Amino acid sequence: GVLSFLAFDEEPHPEHPHIPTGTALTLTLTQTLTTHPHITAPLWALTQTATTTHPTDTLNHPTQAHIWGLGRTTALEHPDQWGGLIDLPPPLTPQHLHHLTTALTTQHTEDQLAIRDTGLQARRLTRTTTHSTPDSLQPWKPHGTILITGGTGALGTHIATWIATHHPHCHLLLTNRQGPNTPHATQLHHQLTQLGATTTITTCDTTNPTQLTNLLNTIPPTHPLTTLIHTAG
Repeated sequence: GVLSFLAFDEEPHPEHPHIPTGTALTLTLTQTLTTHPHITAPLWALTQTATTTHPTDTLNHPTQAHIWGLGRTTALEHPDQWGGLIDLPPPLTPQHLHHLTTALTTQHTEDQLAIRDTGLQARRLTRTTTHSTPDSLQPWKPHGTILITGGTGALGTHIATWIATHHPHCHLLLTNRQGPNTPHATQLHHQLTQLGATTTITTCDTTNPTQLTNLLNTIPPTHPLTTLIHTAG
């Protein structure tokens, strides 16, 4: 196997200062391993207090949580070359290192683990309850411009229609890569307008920084951007 400590480097990358160096190097390592099919060793990525196991657990290095997002994506795209994620506690003791070697050398199906004084812990979904009461919940009152990316898709159309129905005086800005050329864009625009919403359907590829910047610059000051609903695939 390949055991990576790269996540521990939290310094900004010299060429991409918004990304930790450890994240960039982990991506490079993953790409290197997955583009060489003769390398069959699974990749395990270590972090230290990048995630928590219970509400009182310390979270000293949330920047390293980038690796957990990257690792889960790698697990989906390259399951045969992925080992897993292991979060370490501070400080490390011989007992913790024993748990680490156990996790790396034991056959199991867990790929998201945390080592704590109590031993190895695996990630699970658990049911929870809301702490809010109906009286304390404030209804959403949209105002200004509501930007919906992928706004002419199935989900975006459904949300836009719901907003226009319940809040007819809002300003809806719907985007996708085809904009007004989407087959049902004219019909959708007419429907939302009939419901009372001011509607704009425009072309914007949200993965293109220039197009996205131009889009945001067109939003009038009289209707500032207050809500973003991302439904673009």
